[in-house]
Amino acid sequence: MYLLAPSEIYSDWNDEYDISKNLTRQLDYYKSKGTSTSVNSSALKLLGSTNTAWWTRSADHIDSEFFFMVFAAGNCASDSVTSSAGVSPAFRIG
Repeated sequence: MYLLAPSEIYSDWNDEYDISKNLTRQLDYYKSKGTSTSVNSSALKLLGSTNTAWWTRSADHIDSEFFFMVFAAGNCASDSVTSSAGVSPAFRIG
């Protein structure tokens, strides 16, 4: 089990401050949904019936206190680790 990186979610992710952006590729699930930074409804996660923010595993290399999170609107940006958000663990089979 692990947390996703933004580049595993968004096809066109290219944030210069994401230290993991070149270490992985978009997962087939998000690729099949056409998920990009502008078409991001498949990145939304619900808490009950409300969209909620969730953390990724990617750190912002500018500030050690910031990691990237997917916000309730489906966009992704870095935010302070003091911010409250959920997680969306993933796992791979095979």
